[in-house]
Amino acid sequence: MAKIYKRKGSPQYYANFKDAAGKRRRVSLKTTNRREANAKLKELTAARTPKPSSKRADFGKTFMGYAVGRFLPAHKARTAASTHKRVSDCVFHTLGPVFGGTLLSEITPPMVEAWLYKRLDTYKHNTVAKEFAILKAILNQALRDEIIPTNRAALALMPKNRDESTRTHLTRDEFQRIIDECTEAYGAVYTLLFNTGMRKGEATALTYDHLVNGSVFLPKSITKTAESRTIPLNDAAKAAIETLRAYSDGEHIIPPKSRSVYFTGIQRAAKRAGFDLEERRIGLHTLRRSFATLLANNPAIPITTTQKLLGHSSLTQTSKYVHESPESMVDAVQTL
Repeated sequence: MAKIYKRKGSPQYYANFKDAAGKRRRVSLKTTNRREANAKLKELTAARTPKPSSKRADFGKTFMGYAVGRFLPAHKARTAASTHKRVSDCVFHTLGPVFGGTLLSEITPPMVEAWLYKRLDTYKHNTVAKEFAILKAILNQALRDEIIPTNRAALALMPKNRDESTRTHLTRDEFQRIIDECTEAYGAVYTLLFNTGMRKGEATALTYDHLVNGSVFLPKSITKTAESRTIPLNDAAKAAIETLRAYSDGEHIIPPKSRSVYFTGIQRAAKRAGFDLEERRIGLHTLRRSFATLLANNPAIPITTTQKLLGHSSLTQTSKYVHESPESMVDAVQTL
């Protein structure tokens, strides 16, 4: 975007614009009059012809052409392999059949919203929300590449999650009730997750080589964000790891089974413990939410510490786990 401006301490106007080669230029307009400065800027930019975009020529303007030619290669270079596979599968199997041949500039909010409502008839809100995020990410990349003037799909409204109120975390006592209904091996797996906050994909990829000086080191190759992090182990987590040695294959800490097996296991244990799974959604991710909530609501622990332990890229994600109680608000005003 071309504009005029003044430098600090100078009465003259300067111009900031792109020349015919597409290079950013900053030049003095040698005038202190704003009207003259605008006129000179107009002269500078009027003769400029846009540089043909190689990105437009290489990747085309259809959704699928751009997603495959430009977005996915760039995404693969900066994210973990497991994350890229999930995004790639979404592009080819979910987004492609709907938007594949559509011009990027013709993907509109009504079109996107119709697709969202149709997906929600079959799939969970969280799944559809992730697919929507991938769609917006692709169009945002096209916007940065100057292939589209605006990302209109971002204006589409994601329907509210009617099941949001059923998402839950467990107190220590509630967690113990579930553990009491588990076998030794399954109980150790859930205890490790509850006390470290690891994602299920990180935990199942964990090997004994990742144990370093009383901590778990998660390399970027197995984390969701492709950023490594270290989680100190408390006594309960250490005891769980020792218990799991009897069930290990010698390499992985958690016995290599399908994640769905562990998911089904905790749901069955929760039912035996008396939990109504229609009212409270309890699964493997509940253990990570519980870890996060217990830390985030401990006033002695800085929220930035919780963020680092969880591997969140922003405090906004971590702050979702903070639940203020009436007692904490009373305590807060008493300190004034």
